[in-house]
Amino acid sequence: MSTLQRGTLIIATGSLIGLSVYFAFFSQIATNTETVASELMISNDTGNDGEVITHFDWNSGEPLQPTFGMTATQLGKGTDCSSDGVNQTPGLSAGREKNAIRLELPVQSAFNSDGIDISIDFRRLEPSGSFVTRGKDFDFGIKNGKLSIRYKVISPAGKQTSVEKTTDYEIPKDLDFRNYRFVYKPASGRAEILVDDIPVWSHQTQAFDKLKWQETEGILIGNEMEGDGSGKCIFDNLVIRQNGSTMNIPIELLSFTAEPEGNKIMLNWFTGKETDTEYFIIEKSSNTQTFEQIGKVKAAGKSQNLKAYALLDTKPSEGVNYYRLALSNHRSKSIWIPVIAIRYQQDKPAEQSPPQSWK
Repeated sequence: MSTLQRGTLIIATGSLIGLSVYFAFFSQIATNTETVASELMISNDTGNDGEVITHFDWNSGEPLQPTFGMTATQLGKGTDCSSDGVNQTPGLSAGREKNAIRLELPVQSAFNSDGIDISIDFRRLEPSGSFVTRGKDFDFGIKNGKLSIRYKVISPAGKQTSVEKTTDYEIPKDLDFRNYRFVYKPASGRAEILVDDIPVWSHQTQAFDKLKWQETEGILIGNEMEGDGSGKCIFDNLVIRQNGSTMNIPIELLSFTAEPEGNKIMLNWFTGKETDTEYFIIEKSSNTQTFEQIGKVKAAGKSQNLKAYALLDTKPSEGVNYYRLALSNHRSKSIWIPVIAIRYQQDKPAEQSPPQSWK
């Protein structure tokens, strides 16, 4: 099963009241692991964390051909697909000639996103190499067996900050595939590396710092990754997403909550600022995969003041109900949308699944 097919829930905590934020697609559901809950901000759900730029699962057996996105332009000598990928599906191998994979993706403007979300399934057969590289400013991979990251951000005032770190997380050399993920969110200025959805490293810069890219460079996959000349698959299920923009923020969303009212559920949300908003669209799901519209509320349009909104769901579904907001006239494809959850049982008051609100 590819990374895009895995459905996992997002756990998020903390209050962002008073902070001008994007819509953050956070599926909030109960967990007993508070440490993980405070850190785990993302999931492999295809609806989360921005528009997919490129996705390779290599199941077609063609190493240059993506499942989605632009075709790669070239690759290292000997690089090919082998059948021993994740769940014994095809994946990418460097071959037996000890040449690096070096799969090159062409230059495209979508790669110049203010934030990025990179996910790849990998098994370690060598001590060092890169998962994803772009010019001199970005590199995500391993050094001496440990996960490493290098990137730059630039503030709205033009101040540049360089981050370069070899983490303490050592990748096991046990021939098992694990998912390795780097996420940078410009709304918060926070970067994370996750292994199988568990955070192992994070770094905080200023909110609204955006990634600095060498825009004339394409993406290089598997630089210096040779697979020890074994011919075994080392890469599978690569997904690269845009992850938000620091430009054209249409709204300051202060909170979004769901509360029981008998056998109904009341949804409330507050904004501190709105720019050219027309309607709020409220959507509901039972699985976070498929949403349907249940209502539309007229928005303020332009406002610098506190505004309160509400919608009553008169027909909640049995079990967990997931709700999200969207703007009817927002054109950005990288918009983040809050998702909140509440558990409902017919003829009994609804039980909120803590944390019960986004705010």
